Amino acid sequence: MWYSCQNIFKFFTILSFLLCINYPLFTQNNDSISSTNKFSLAEKNTEEGMWDFEKDDDFNLAKNKTKAIKNEIDISQLHCTKNVVFSKNNIKANIPYNHINSYAVSERNYFKTLQTQKDIVSLQFGIGFSLYQLNLGRNKAIIDDDTITFAYSNQEVTKNYLRYNYLTIPLKFNFKPFPLKQDKLQLSLALHYNYALSGKYQFSYNENGFTKKEIITGKLHQKPQFITSRGQVTYKNFGVFFESSLNAVFSIFHEPFFHRFGIVICNY
Repeated sequence: MWYSCQNIFKFFTILSFLLCINYPLFTQNNDSISSTNKFSLAEKNTEEGMWDFEKDDDFNLAKNKTKAIKNEIDISQLHCTKNVVFSKNNIKANIPYNHINSYAVSERNYFKTLQTQKDIVSLQFGIGFSLYQLNLGRNKAIIDDDTITFAYSNQEVTKNYLRYNYLTIPLKFNFKPFPLKQDKLQLSLALHYNYALSGKYQFSYNENGFTKKEIITGKLHQKPQFITSRGQVTYKNFGVFFESSLNAVFSIFHEPFFHRFGIVICNY
């Protein structure tokens, strides 16, 4: 809409300039210029002012401009495959997390877009941040230097989660199956490089009318980096996606793969 207003304004500016230049030709009282000639001159100037302008490269360039930065925000349920924790004595324990309350939130800014002339195919890359949170229910985590173990708690638990923050560098390939101006359907495939920034474990419970907290921060046995693959379908500013890690996300699990399914909001 903004670019259309710019083009209309530019058109009337150029047209007004042309009319000012030719104003004496319209107002002179020379008998040698008949009314027919005046009509032909006006028609010619109008056509040239309009059609030459629309063929101008600057007009086409402005019409094909896209926003410099494109944004995505998503939220999803977070799942992980059956993971096994090993201690020094090779004692195995499964992660007892709540599937419903575990979630992930991500935000990405795409600052570069390479695209075809009609924007049928495009390639984007940028930077973003992700938060992954596993809700542990009533199973308290005991985090040591070399392992994590879990113990069921009889306390009145209010919060009990493992939370991890990542720097994300996405590379996304987009395809529009119906290349029409009004078409907003877009299919996307992406790879996300995730770099571990921090981790946090919080266990909060009520005791004798008071809320008590146990908080541990650090890497919490997460691997420094992992890669995820992502499939996404968007229409206008909304869409759905599925994302799964391609390699281990924890240093002490056998098969520590995250996968998530959710909704995405975007500005393209």
